[in-house]
Amino acid sequence: MKKKLLDVKDLHVRFSTSRGQLHAVRGIHFSIYEGETVGIVGESGCGKSAAVKALTRLNPRYTTHLEGEVLYEGNNLLNYSEAQMRGVRGKEISMIFQDPMTSLNPTMTIGNQILEGYAQHFPSTPKAKARLTVLEMLRKVGIPFPEERFNAYPHTLSGGMRQRVMIALALACEPKILLADEPTTALDVTIQAQILDLLKFIQKETGTSILLITHDMSVIANVCDRVLVMYAGKIIESASVETLFSHPQHPYTQRLLAAIPRLDQPKDQPLLSIEGAPPNLIHSLKGCSFCPRCREAMTICKQEDPPTFEVKENHLSACLKHDARCIR
Repeated sequence: MKKKLLDVKDLHVRFSTSRGQLHAVRGIHFSIYEGETVGIVGESGCGKSAAVKALTRLNPRYTTHLEGEVLYEGNNLLNYSEAQMRGVRGKEISMIFQDPMTSLNPTMTIGNQILEGYAQHFPSTPKAKARLTVLEMLRKVGIPFPEERFNAYPHTLSGGMRQRVMIALALACEPKILLADEPTTALDVTIQAQILDLLKFIQKETGTSILLITHDMSVIANVCDRVLVMYAGKIIESASVETLFSHPQHPYTQRLLAAIPRLDQPKDQPLLSIEGAPPNLIHSLKGCSFCPRCREAMTICKQEDPPTFEVKENHLSACLKHDARCIR
């Protein structure tokens, strides 16, 4: 049986704004096991990035309020001091950010940026040996002529190369968990496929667990073992990738999958969309958050916030249509 590395329990993330408290993540539960890839999917504003950044406390410190438990190997990271978290970030849990141009320092060479992070966690390693480690990591992520690229600045590299540098930076200290926040969004389709293949290769080589944020269901199908569907700050469905794509249970998941263009559908058939917009999470929500956009909504959906039901083993759905009172 695989070892559980991360266990998130009842995680809430609130942001203080000029208009009030924005409840971005509203009590989510999930786990990550050794060597698996878990995907988080949902439209923009559903709380994916806020939830993942909370795992290593990367949300803005003075405007963010966290509740719940983030248990890494049994220790609650939400109780760690900032000094303790610096020992976790990069070494135990690392992150690939969405846009490398805003994440990499434009005034430092890529080699020195990776060296800087490596030296923070392994200060006793001789500089020559650390440099060789960085060069090997650049080679492993598919960057040609790593000795030359070591002294290159981010703006001299293509978008795909910069993303490979971000992956090398995240993996330099051999973390057990890799958080990837939409790592292929800004890339064209060909480079996107290369980056996804690289992540799969790295996982096979190192056994690193990956938590991947995306809004692209094809990326989920290509890379992940399990998938968590988020809407309005909650996980509304979770299952294995095969089960989710073949037997989606929540109406939101069903509509997401129906909105994917298909090569076998008639050319004159219009693309489906989900009418409306996600709710404003500054306001308190009554009933099911998806109810105003749901074609299957019942009267009870406007009144009760649905709990999570186990539809089948390891397949959870937060929809009242699974409630015994609503099953006919």
